[in-house]
Amino acid sequence: PTAAVAMEFLATFGLAGKELFDYNRENYSFDAEQRLQRELMRLDMQVTRFEMFRDDIRDLVELTVGKMEMYHLVGALFLEKTVALYCEGRIKEEV
Repeated sequence: PTAAVAMEFLATFGLAGKELFDYNRENYSFDAEQRLQRELMRLDMQVTRFEMFRDDIRDLVELTVGKMEMYHLVGALFLEKTVALYCEGRIKEEV
């Protein structure tokens, strides 16, 4: 009788151990999937963040270039009038 009781006792602990292992394995698999999703989301957000940095730099450069184009236009007109004044002595009005 003691051998049968011992076998029953070991079988109960074996079944409980298997259930506990399966439960932990299921949770581990769920957590691993969540970790992977979190890491992929982090990478996507980082790529988007650096794209925004690039857009900001591109906008600043375009702003500077736009201002320089205006300065060039004003400078060219000023230079034209100055050269006309020094070379001819007066500016001829055209109608």
